[in-house]
Parts: sequence; C-alpha cells; structure tokens
Amino acid sequence: MATLDAHSSDVTQRDIQKLAPIVGLSLVAILYLSFRDARVILVSVVNLAFAFVWTAGLMGFLGIPFNGLNLTIIPLILGVGIDYGIQMVSEYLDHKAQGKSDTEAFADAGELSGMAMLLATLTTVGGLILMVLSPSILMGQLSVVANIALTVCFLFALTMVPALLVLTTRGLARKPEKGSPGMLAIGRYLGRRRAATAVVLAVLTVASLLAVNSLKVEAFGNPELNYPPGDRVRDDAARVDEQFFGGSADTVSNYLIVEGDLTKPAAHKFIDRLEANLHADPDLHGFNTASVTRIVRAWLAINQGTPDALVNQFVLGNVPLAQAHDLEYPTTPEGIKAVFDQVFASPFANFMTVLLNPVRYDMGMVPFDTHQGLTYEESARVFAATNRVIEQTVAETGYHGLKVHLFGNNAVSALFIDKELPWVQTVGTASLILVAAMIFVLTRSWRATAAITAVMVLSSLWWLGLLPSLGIGLSVGLMLPLVFISAIGSDNALHLIWNLEHVEDQERVYRHVGKAVTIAIATDVIAFVVFCFQTDLLVRKTMIATVASVSTLWLATVLVVPLFYPPQRRVASAASKVRTGTQNP
Repeated sequence: MATLDAHSSDVTQRDIQKLAPIVGLSLVAILYLSFRDARVILVSVVNLAFAFVWTAGLMGFLGIPFNGLNLTIIPLILGVGIDYGIQMVSEYLDHKAQGKSDTEAFADAGELSGMAMLLATLTTVGGLILMVLSPSILMGQLSVVANIALTVCFLFALTMVPALLVLTTRGLARKPEKGSPGMLAIGRYLGRRRAATAVVLAVLTVASLLAVNSLKVEAFGNPELNYPPGDRVRDDAARVDEQFFGGSADTVSNYLIVEGDLTKPAAHKFIDRLEANLHADPDLHGFNTASVTRIVRAWLAINQGTPDALVNQFVLGNVPLAQAHDLEYPTTPEGIKAVFDQVFASPFANFMTVLLNPVRYDMGMVPFDTHQGLTYEESARVFAATNRVIEQTVAETGYHGLKVHLFGNNAVSALFIDKELPWVQTVGTASLILVAAMIFVLTRSWRATAAITAVMVLSSLWWLGLLPSLGIGLSVGLMLPLVFISAIGSDNALHLIWNLEHVEDQERVYRHVGKAVTIAIATDVIAFVVFCFQTDLLVRKTMIATVASVSTLWLATVLVVPLFYPPQRRVASAASKVRTGTQNP
C-alpha cells in the first residue's frame, strides 16, 4: 500500500508538471480574448504564482505533506485564484471606464467586488471548516489546505492586484471596458420570462431527481486498475495475475492489523485460529495468508533441517498449519521474544518487518487475498464477513488481548460509503445552512439569501443527476467536487447578487459582473478539463466530476439569478448613493 501511495503521488506530480503549463497557456488565452490587455494577464499570473508559493509554504509550516489528494489544491488555486483576480480586475476596469481615478475606482471596487469576495471567502471558509472534523484525516487536511489557499487568494486579490494594476497602467491609455452584451441579453430574456424559466428549472430538477435514482455506489477497487495499460503498476499487476492466478483479475488483497503484545502465547493461538477461520469462512475463502506465527514456524523448521521448499510453503500460506504443528513452538513470552530477535537478526527480517513491528513487537499484520468482484456490494460483503470472522475468533479463543481491524481497499470502500459519505452529506447540509445564515447576516436580504441558496441546492441536485450519464458513481473521488458544490459554489452567484443589491443600474451589473462571472467559470472549467488527462483513472473521474459541478454552478447561476433580479436600468442622480455608501457607478 505504501508503494502504491508513493506511485500515486509520483504519477500525479509528473502529470501536473506536464499539464500545468497547458492550463496556464489556456488561461492566458482566455484572459487575453476577454480583456485584450497583456497587463491584465501579467497581474493575474503574478497573483496566482504568489498564491501558490504562500500556500505551499504554509503547508510546510503546518507539516501537511503533498499527497495524491492534496495535490488537487493546484487546480483549485488555478481556478479559484484567478476567479478573484478576474472579479477585481473587471470591477476596476468598469469603474475606470466611467472616468474615475485609480483611487476612486479601487474604492468602489473594494465596496462592491472586494466586499463580495470577502463574503464569499467567509462563507467558503465557514463551509469548509466543518470538513476539519471529518473522520478521514486526509479530508481534514484537504479542508485546511483549501482554506489556506482560498484565504491567500483573497488577500492577494484585494491587495496585490490593485497595486499591480496601478503600476502597470499608470500613464497608459486604454479603451473603455464594454462588458458582455451576451450576459445582459440572457438576463433580460430570462427576467422577462420568469414563469417559463421557472418551468425550465422545475423540468431540470425533476429530471435530475429521476436520474439520481440510477446513481451507483463505486468501490475503491484494486488501485492497480486506476492506471491505464502501459503503466508499470498496472502491467506488473497483470503479470502477477497471469502467473499466480491464471489470468484472473478478481483478486483483492486485504490486511488485518493486529495491535497488542505479540510475545504472548495466547496471542499466537489467537492468530492461528484467526488465520484458519479466514480460510474456512464461506464468504471469504481467504488464501495466500501470512502471519508472524508462520514465520516463527518457518524459522523453527529451518533450525530443525526442514527443506527450504517446504519452509517457503509455510511462509506463503500454501501449507495448512496442521502440518507444522509437530514443531516445538515456544510456549513462553521469553521464548517467543527470543525467536523474534533471532528472525530480525537474519535475512528473514526483510519479510518479518512487513508482518511485525521490529521495535516493540506490539503491532503485526495478517494479510490475505480474496476472490471477489470490484463492486461496492462485494467490498461491503468482504468487509462484513471479515469483521464477523474477527468476532468469531474472539468468541472461540476467549482472548481479548488483541485489537484487530481490516485495512485495504475493501475497508476503504466500505468505510467511505458507511461512514464518510453520510458524514459528508450531513456536513453538506450543515454547510448549506451555515452559508445561507452567514449570507443573510452579512447582506440583511432575504432575496439575496434565497437566490444564493437556490443556486447551491439546484446545482447540487443537477450535478448528482448528471453523474450517471458520465459513468461516474459515488466514490472517494468525489470529495473535490463535493467541496466545490458545498462551499465554493456560492462564490460567483454571491459576487453577482451583491452587486445587484447595491448598484442601481442592474443592466450594467449583468454586463460587467456577469462577464466576470462567466470568465471565472470558463477558467475553472479549462483548468479542470486539462487535468482530466491525468494518468490516474480515479483522478480523471474526479476532474470530470469537478468540471460537471462547475458547469452546473454556472447554469444554475444564469437561470436562477434573473428570477430574483430581472435586469432593470435605474440610474440615480449624481447626488444619490448606493446602499454601501459609495456613489452610484
């Protein structure tokens, strides 16, 4: 498992090194086509670079390593980090187009875009902070890393982006920013047909509810199969299946972790019975077992002159333990410890280290293989059967001195679905309530709260309904898009609605802020689409699911917001003020 984890991290790092430049060039192209200004690109790129360096540095300071899951923070920074920069740049250019000075432009941008980003960051961090309490340590770490990244992106967007824009545009003339007529046209069309739009929303929602019924639960499966043919891990696994299992690919490795004093004779009798029960259980038929008791017998057999071939069969678990019972097995803790010491002083130590803690002899492992399908149902069956065998062994031996639990792919799949997924659903609901409450407290607007909540709820449902058509089921790989939906999903809608609440010329908001939101979503989609080409097939599914989540968030924002805020052009007099206290832009 450690080797596979290392390979996963190594492959992911190599893929990101190859794909990140492509993402960067794609983002540069989007920004240039959107703003036609190289200085805007420079500001955005510098902002992203600083955000990544600070995030990586803070991860090191907190002792959080880069692993296969945390490496997804890179596309997260690329997507969300550039969103904040785009929103600030777009707001600044809009105010400059109205003839305002840099100071006035950034003051107004701070009141509108900056305040919207602050609210978005607070709601996002508030939602993600609940993930720290996850039963999974990795998910807790991802929550911390994501919060660090988002906070850093916000701080740099609010401080460094304005400074860089002033420095790079000082003394240079530029054409006024026109915004997006297309976004205004969409807002007008939907705002004038709110009844028809509500029907479309209802149809999409009903269709999603029906599609969710076909959403399947996926097992983690064999991690070797997460790589395409040609990858060393995948090819090595295929050769092992061919040579040892006749080409069968239905073999799954399991690992029983045994904690307690393993020098006690009663502990060894327990392990013997446990191993025998793993073989005999009709739902397991465990084979290729190994344990410290087998190593002890192998060592004793060697000392008594038993041929190496038979010893190898003891070690590999191919010879029943009954055939080795004529050996004089040590019957005292001192005798067992002496054998352990001898084994660790011999070449057997290489294998024994896998099965026993070489320092204190207080933790061991009993690996075994099972023939099974790669579905969640099969994983749950093996997981339940293994726990039943453990309880059976305790009852038969009456020994309670060891703690035994299952580790491996079956355990990961079963525990994720049984423990982590319900927890994520609960936290997702709690996060939605928390975000909605925070939005109401910060905006004091029921309309804004209802609009943003509707965007989050509908996008979540539509996304789940879309997954079956993409061949994606509920699995560990959905954690990143779940984070997007549960917390980050409100950011763009919040940015748009905050401006609609505080700017009287709502058509201008749709034209300019609507453009910024669309460009931000486009950069997110491109970032994750490119990362869909990673080697790890599980990561590919994660990225595809994330693209789907970002896309549904944009669709929900475009359809829902005009229902609550149909575009209206209401320009106040020069003396009037918007509710933030700034002059009407």
